[in-house]
Amino acid sequence: MQLLKETWRAFRPMIWVLWAVAAVRLAMDAIAEDDKTAFMMSVYASSGVLFLYTGITGAMDHVGWKRLLVGCLMLAVLCWCIPNGIAYTVAQFQGWDHGRFFADVEEYELLERFEAEGMSTFEAMDAVREELGHFETRFEPQKETTGGRLAVAWTTAGLTAIAGAVWCLGFGILLLGIPMSLRRRRE
Repeated sequence: MQLLKETWRAFRPMIWVLWAVAAVRLAMDAIAEDDKTAFMMSVYASSGVLFLYTGITGAMDHVGWKRLLVGCLMLAVLCWCIPNGIAYTVAQFQGWDHGRFFADVEEYELLERFEAEGMSTFEAMDAVREELGHFETRFEPQKETTGGRLAVAWTTAGLTAIAGAVWCLGFGILLLGIPMSLRRRRE
């Protein structure tokens, strides 16, 4: 428990900034349906900039490897899973089908049919692209039931948490851990 408290204390500024970015992104999704600037507001890009800044300044050199790794996982859950769970839940219940929530029903039905025939997801995506000439779907179509909507939204949130964990661990090790180790060796 002490490890989590210390890690929270060290990563709290990054968490607050990334929450702010996620909140702005959700607001942009809500008011600007097909605005490409919404894609500029990214927790991925913002976290990369934060890792770079923190690594250059050495502001987290006191953290150590164990707390760095736990902190990266904490960021994935708090800054990817939870905000995306909220965003995708809102999208399912509001019927949003723009930007990152876009779902072409025809594409999705073809994709499911090809997967049912035994194709892998990527093979099915290629087959849809071949048959229709495009594959634009980014999210599952709106579900009919409340449980279905929540399941889709939070499954997507969980998958983004995994992607966020890989992203944070990669950038955390590269931009925070290695500079931290090099500075410690010089001391």
